[in-house]
Formats: sequence, structure tokens, C-alpha cells
Amino acid sequence: MTLLSIVQRAAPEIGIPVPSTVIGNTNESVKQLRYMAEAIGFELMQEYNWQVLTKEASFTSVATESQGSLSSAASDFHRFINQTMYDRTRTWEMMGPLNAQQWQYLKGTTAQSVQNFFRIRGNLILMNPVPPAGNTIKFEYISNQWSETSAGAGQTTFAADTDEFKFDDEVVR
Repeated sequence: MTLLSIVQRAAPEIGIPVPSTVIGNTNESVKQLRYMAEAIGFELMQEYNWQVLTKEASFTSVATESQGSLSSAASDFHRFINQTMYDRTRTWEMMGPLNAQQWQYLKGTTAQSVQNFFRIRGNLILMNPVPPAGNTIKFEYISNQWSETSAGAGQTTFAADTDEFKFDDEVVR
């Protein structure tokens, strides 16, 4: 269902003329319908782990606490799917993401853990204990790209009348 078809369907229901365009339209009611459609896309993305928004990311570990930026591993990252980060080289689960209190407790303990933990802070992926360099780390996440172009490219907003939600039409309606 395209942005234009959504707005054209909603317009008569709220008593405004059916527009021929949405993007670039200066009519305040049409602009409001566009913003409402975008708000629906954003809200749906946040509410559930939609299969259509689920992706897998991968990075290669380095032998330091900071594994680099989260956006380098997943440029369209919105949130983690819990219990999916694994060191595939060692077949070990990475527990997390830890919150600030859990991370500071972990850092303050003197005993070495056999468990592996991670935290996101300042867009950096932090790991404890420090992994060896060269391991393959993978995780699943929810993408922030709830919209797509007619060519199938994901995006976080509508840019053309032909852009579509990635969600099922019935969910959008």
C-alpha cells in the first residue's frame, strides 16, 4: 500500500478532497495525513519484533573492550532482539545488553567470569571479558527502516508518493 493510496483512502473519511499527490503537497490536511502515516510507521516499528524488520548483523572482534560503533555493524539499528548475540567462532552467547548498573557491577568485581557480556554506550559495543581478535560476532535486531521505496530500498520516512510501509496492508489500515 503506497503512501498516496493510504492518504487517498483516508481523505474522504475526514472530509477533505482526495489529493493527487502527497509529497510536496502544500495542503495542511494532506501534510497532516502524511505525518500521521509516518507516526504510525514509527509506532508499529517500536511495538513488536516484526519479522519484516528483523535483520542480522555481523562484525569481527578486536582484542579491546570497545568493539567499535553499533552503527558500523548495523546502520539501520533500532533495537536488539534479546539473546541473539553470539560469538560464532567460539559458539558462546554474549549476555546483554547490560544496563549501566549491571555493567559497573561487572567492571567492579575482581573475579573473572566465564560468561561473556556486552553493553552499548555512546553507540559503542563494549565487551567483557575482552574477546580475542578475529572472532565472528553476530546478532539479530529490529531495523528502523519501516518504509521502503518502490525499488525495495529501506528507509525511515516517506520520500515519494510511491513509497510503501513494510508492514502488511491490514496492519496499516
